[in-house]
Amino acid sequence: MTALIGTATCPPTLLEDFMHVELEVIGACRTAIPALAGPEERALVVALRDEHEQALRELKRLALRFRVDCPEDGTANEARTIGRIKLARRRGGDGRILEALDVALGDAAAAYGRGLRNAALPETLRPILVAARDGLERRREAMRKAARLAA
Repeated sequence: MTALIGTATCPPTLLEDFMHVELEVIGACRTAIPALAGPEERALVVALRDEHEQALRELKRLALRFRVDCPEDGTANEARTIGRIKLARRRGGDGRILEALDVALGDAAAAYGRGLRNAALPETLRPILVAARDGLERRREAMRKAARLAA
């Protein structure tokens, strides 16, 4: 399903898809935060979570305008991501946890890219996706550096 997010031709479906993406990013962050030992690493993931909670609030406001039901959970991909983070925690270290989180964020970044290239994307949704994508990429780069240092 993740590969299809951002490809819908109907604006309400796109909006719902991106609420799922935000829920997945937030769920991954919420799983990673208590697993991280380093305060800098934890602060980085907390900031990412906060940015995506803000994006989700904005998407929900738009959903009310479009009369789109707001999902409460991510997709099956969220469960896979959470499992990947929990496994990384068992295998040890903040570096592995951040690497697992980065894989999940790569899926989200790809979805944002597809969505932003989609001709069906309503202009009201574009700034939210651009901000979410840009913040995600900025945090991913910082996480990659932190993962290399923590490894």
